[in-house]
Amino acid sequence: MILPDSICALINISLPIALLIKKKDNKYIEGAYAICMLGCITNIVYPTYIEYEPLWQMRSWGGLVHHFVAGWLLTFLLLKGYFTPSLKRWYLCPIILVGVLLYGLFCLFVLRFSECMNIAKPLVEGLIVSYYWGLAIGYLAVNTLFLLVWYLIEKKLKKKIEVQQEDKASE
Repeated sequence: MILPDSICALINISLPIALLIKKKDNKYIEGAYAICMLGCITNIVYPTYIEYEPLWQMRSWGGLVHHFVAGWLLTFLLLKGYFTPSLKRWYLCPIILVGVLLYGLFCLFVLRFSECMNIAKPLVEGLIVSYYWGLAIGYLAVNTLFLLVWYLIEKKLKKKIEVQQEDKASE
């Protein structure tokens, strides 16, 4: 399997490519942030692949490491200003999710993968929201929450800077 068959693998493979294409103000990385961070956090807290792969195998550790590194890398890129989240660009995450779905459908119906992107089979058996539509709702909710929190923090910082500038001007 050379081609990625999970949402996290596809996003994590495409991040360095997107970064090579455009370093600053990268819209793709901005849209993929919530998808990658949700995958990172859930796989560190509850790695589902450990259920069917022994903990001592390299694949289990590789899965944990690639999720952790992707989360760390995106947080680093955010803090260093490689992208700036904005409520005005809320639509980037849904566009990327549609692209992931189309890639998954291509793999299922054209390349004949047995499963891809959790479209035909849930991520966690018995958990109905772990089908693709449930994951998409989770990604959109996390993206919306992240954008709102970022907006509020940014607004508060701007107000604090304005107050400091007024204080300096009055001195």
